[in-house]
Amino acid sequence: MAAKIVSDKVSGIDVLSLAECMRALEYSILANQPINLLGPPGIGKSAIVSMVAAKLKMPFEPLILSLCDPTDIGGFPVSTGGGTTGGLGSINRLPLGSIKRACNEAVILFLDELTCASPAVQGAALRLVYERWAGDVKLHPGTRIVAAANPPEQASGGWELSLPHLGRMTQVNMRPKHQEVQDYFYDLDAKFETVNGERTRVAAPTTTVQGLATDFAATIEMAPDLLCIDPPPGTSSSGKAWGAPRSWERGIRVLAEAIDKNEQDSGPVFAALLAG
Repeated sequence: MAAKIVSDKVSGIDVLSLAECMRALEYSILANQPINLLGPPGIGKSAIVSMVAAKLKMPFEPLILSLCDPTDIGGFPVSTGGGTTGGLGSINRLPLGSIKRACNEAVILFLDELTCASPAVQGAALRLVYERWAGDVKLHPGTRIVAAANPPEQASGGWELSLPHLGRMTQVNMRPKHQEVQDYFYDLDAKFETVNGERTRVAAPTTTVQGLATDFAATIEMAPDLLCIDPPPGTSSSGKAWGAPRSWERGIRVLAEAIDKNEQDSGPVFAALLAG
């Protein structure tokens, strides 16, 4: 009897946990089919792409599209000149360094912040995704393309994905499970080794970061509302931070440093760092 497909209560059957998303990524990379991960800011999209690249022993080459203009991707026009022959020469279109690397060797080319890129940049990236050309240079046959994007309403100055992008990349919604976030913080900065084929945590002195992370993981068991996978309504207009996994990790690391420097955990500096 076939297993029942359980629909996610938020968006549907295309919503995957972190572990499921990593498997979908691996399958897409091995099949050489571009995939786009959609999810709120701060949930680990970039991190899991890096982890899958490491597992597949492929270099990870990120490209933040919101910082690009079309010529970065489509190639900056460079004249070869006429030389001493007096000819007119020609124009070559040379891509950005990270894309050039993806042309010279097999890498995971990670197109980040796709919905923060302008329509013109999205258009330039489309040829990269669909035809595998960057200006006058072809991507290496072993290079694989992975993209990530926040929903447009959660992206600063965001744009909707163009229809060609929607049709030419597998669109997967990523939403970590509460337990996955807990496990991440329980294991934060822990060291592991492989013994008889099994991954085992190495016993080591607990650092302040590890102690705080463990306390936080235990706390969200009892107070799950402290963890915000989606930005709360009005977050962007209010300009306030929210309790995304990335925000909690940043806070834990800063507070650990403050504690190690003898900052009072009841003082204003500690409270402001935690609130921020």
